[in-house]
Amino acid sequence: PVPGGPDVTGGAALYAAVLTPKGRMVTDLRVVRGPRGEEDGLLLEAPASSLPGLLAHLAKYVPPRFAKSVDVTELTGSFTVAGPGAAALLSREGLGLRLETAEMGALAEGEGRWFDGGGVGVLAIKSGDLATQAFDVGADRTTSDALAAGLLEAGAAELTLSELDVLRVEAGRPAWGVDMDQETLLPETGIDSRAIDHTKGCYTGQEVIVRIRDRGHVNRKLRGLRLGGAPLPQ
Repeated sequence: PVPGGPDVTGGAALYAAVLTPKGRMVTDLRVVRGPRGEEDGLLLEAPASSLPGLLAHLAKYVPPRFAKSVDVTELTGSFTVAGPGAAALLSREGLGLRLETAEMGALAEGEGRWFDGGGVGVLAIKSGDLATQAFDVGADRTTSDALAAGLLEAGAAELTLSELDVLRVEAGRPAWGVDMDQETLLPETGIDSRAIDHTKGCYTGQEVIVRIRDRGHVNRKLRGLRLGGAPLPQ
């Protein structure tokens, strides 16, 4: 439990990558442990377009005796609250002040809070994927839709996908299906420091990753360009 009452649980989302034995990307994702421990298992939050490949990968490499994966896409909903006033708006209008604005704004990237109001509750995670303060909010589909509608009624403006894309690029974060896909080697993406734990034991694709790190290099790598005063390209 954390400040905010007994129905508020603190935690952190782990950003990670899933790889083939040859070190190519299956997907990037975030892993979140449920507020009630083993009862809830792990929530894997992955890009929608990578889901078929991820499910096939899990079916191939995770023994069903140890764990099973279930697609809950249709049961859940999520949205992002972004902007300088994101913490205040989400705290006041979305979460009923169960977490004060200052505490919400002070969360580190990946740090989150579960608000247990019955069912799966509401999960809010501090995001670093946009060049502004942002929180990713997830819940069951009905609750998520109601929360998003309430925020819009309270004065939030709806961002377009292109506006979100601009904020993502300004933050220097690659997107699945745009900057990386199943043919991409993980070290080409620029997410090495966020997605690789070099102290971890054996994992699928580790041999290739370590070989590139210690004895080789990749021939291409994602980079951002600062254009100075030049006109921005479309």
